[in-house]
Amino acid sequence: MPCISRRRGCDMNIRTNPNRLRGFEKHAKVENLSRRSILKGLGVAGSFVLAAPVMTRQAFAYETGAGKMPHGVVVDPRVFVAIAPDGTVTILAHRSEMGTGVRTSLPLIVAEEMEADWSRVHVQQAHGDEVKFGNQDTDGSRSTRH
Repeated sequence: MPCISRRRGCDMNIRTNPNRLRGFEKHAKVENLSRRSILKGLGVAGSFVLAAPVMTRQAFAYETGAGKMPHGVVVDPRVFVAIAPDGTVTILAHRSEMGTGVRTSLPLIVAEEMEADWSRVHVQQAHGDEVKFGNQDTDGSRSTRH
């Protein structure tokens, strides 16, 4: 039997004399756990695990700067991408090229997503029409983001 004191045959045995305990041992509580309480705890922990990805996705969903403009953001791809019967893909770039490489990156992105031949993807500059194309500002590296 464990003894707190180093003396042989001491009377401070934890099991036989619990009144002689020192410090935190007096506040330690051993409780029998039922199957029901364990299942409840697992259910609560499991719900947090399942809810964590949902909460993080909503936390990172934010409004873009273009969404606050008068005509907002156009998300319909048919406005920007056209496929000809011969397989040629034409992209309308609604923002201008100002050294950001959008004339190279847009065809690469579209060819990758459509599994099209990159040499048959062409870019044309769209005319100024914010109602049709949405915000056409070239600032903020928004050409490939939205």
